[in-house]
Amino acid sequence: MPILPNSFTYSSPVTVLAVISTTGTTVGGRSVLIIGSEFRYGATVTFWGNNATSVVVVDGNHITAVTPAHAAGAVNVVVTNLSGQFTVGTLVSGYTYTVAAPTVISIRQNFGAAAGAEGHGLVRPAWHRRHRRDLSRPLERA
Repeated sequence: MPILPNSFTYSSPVTVLAVISTTGTTVGGRSVLIIGSEFRYGATVTFWGNNATSVVVVDGNHITAVTPAHAAGAVNVVVTNLSGQFTVGTLVSGYTYTVAAPTVISIRQNFGAAAGAEGHGLVRPAWHRRHRRDLSRPLERA
């Protein structure tokens, strides 16, 4: 039986060793650096099945990417090489999504417990929910 030279090429498996910037908010948009080996140009990155954006294979050991939005919790980071055969490397629980803290935009000096608070993720005090007071209007003086 003849031997065919160069008839088979062995590819090392993709490995994902670390993610620099291991946490971010559920909104996504965090730039991360993925460190590993055997990364190929055209590789894709997913965070628990959600595609990262702006994926750049810097070299065979580094990829930069921007995280997608996702629910809170730890997720697997997966790098898939698309050139030649599909090879996949996974870092289990390699990135953790956290809930973003409320953002205060401004505080006006008005009267009342929460009359002047504005922002994202703020919760109205229970008294205002029970009495259905419109907090967009300032309190009236008696």
